[in-house]
Amino acid sequence: MSKMKVNAAFQKVAILKKEGYVSRAVTYSKIDGEDVLEYAAQNSGINQAQLSAAMYAIRQSFINFLMNGHSVELPGVGIFRVGVNAKMVDEAAKVSVDQIYRRKIHFLPSIALKDKLIRISFSTDPLETATEEIPTEPEPENPDVV
Repeated sequence: MSKMKVNAAFQKVAILKKEGYVSRAVTYSKIDGEDVLEYAAQNSGINQAQLSAAMYAIRQSFINFLMNGHSVELPGVGIFRVGVNAKMVDEAAKVSVDQIYRRKIHFLPSIALKDKLIRISFSTDPLETATEEIPTEPEPENPDVV
């Protein structure tokens, strides 16, 4: 069973005009790509140079497919796709790329990955709870934005 800590974080919800504390999962660190490759090499029997070359090819393919309008599945992880936020217009004929104000990447986790979430055990230590503020997403420039 996996274990993670949670701590308290202050959050403002502008639309509800509320503020308070919520539980937030603690991120211990960011594992960089070299560490992932080293761990994979130790656990697979494939040397790190071969894994690095394969990872480079997978990364290039992933980016190429994603940036050319495809959704890309990483088996056991999930599906990635590009999305946009755009200003609303009143007629379909007036829709253009000029209304796009944000580009983003959507991630849909695989069922297998979501099922693993059930096995995480959470704990908290009241003496270690943080009280940092959770950043809220900025309001759109145009209130007519969907």
